[in-house]
Amino acid sequence: MAQIQAAEAKTTGLKKTIYNWGVKKSKEYYTALQWQGEEGKAGEKPTCFGCAHALVLKSVKEALGLDKCRLAFSSSAPLSKDVVDFFGNLNIPIYDVYGQTESTGPCTSHGPRAWKAGTTGKAMEGVRIVVDEDTGELLFNGRNVFMG
Repeated sequence: MAQIQAAEAKTTGLKKTIYNWGVKKSKEYYTALQWQGEEGKAGEKPTCFGCAHALVLKSVKEALGLDKCRLAFSSSAPLSKDVVDFFGNLNIPIYDVYGQTESTGPCTSHGPRAWKAGTTGKAMEGVRIVVDEDTGELLFNGRNVFMG
């Protein structure tokens, strides 16, 4: 992220205008893709998104070594929404996954058709999650949770 921001600061003139336009188109798409309350509802690509991808986004992904990346996930500690939005605006959405050692990995996840930046998604199939009313603790139940 810092490398891209440094390159952005040095860019001027027509190159800067084209870059800003490409990122604007990608941001429109990123915003439209996020789940808006209806399962499977996803936005359509804005006009000229393909051109923006070819002129701007493709080269940014190549510079980062992410040109072959189809899905990006984050787990462990949560990423800040600023980081998630920054990469999402470059057409590199990052999907958060939540889980713990005791649950042998992920308990929640989301994907390209039902997601929202800054959230960890819904319980995965076979996982039940409730909040303990007394402690506020998250309680997991499912075949993925250690017995006992």
